[in-house]
Amino acid sequence: MGATEANKITEMRKQQMEQTLQNAEKLLKSRNVKYQLLVGVVDEIREGLLKEADSLNADIVVVGSRGGSTLTKLIMGSVSDYVVKNAHIPVLVVP
Repeated sequence: MGATEANKITEMRKQQMEQTLQNAEKLLKSRNVKYQLLVGVVDEIREGLLKEADSLNADIVVVGSRGGSTLTKLIMGSVSDYVVKNAHIPVLVVP
């Protein structure tokens, strides 16, 4: 895969993410749900999610699940699995 193709894929994923976030915000606002949307880059996403939830005194953590294969989860681990097992507050996993 060339650099141009990789850039196109990256841009497409960015647009998909932005659309998903806009849809989520619209839904939350329409239901008068108090929320704080955080988007960022951390070295270790699993720990970063838990630390941020603690620092915000969050009531719940909502994470997505990609549905990776058992082998992938075994080798790389699953962010949602880790958060469910290690969070001290409720976790909602969204497919």
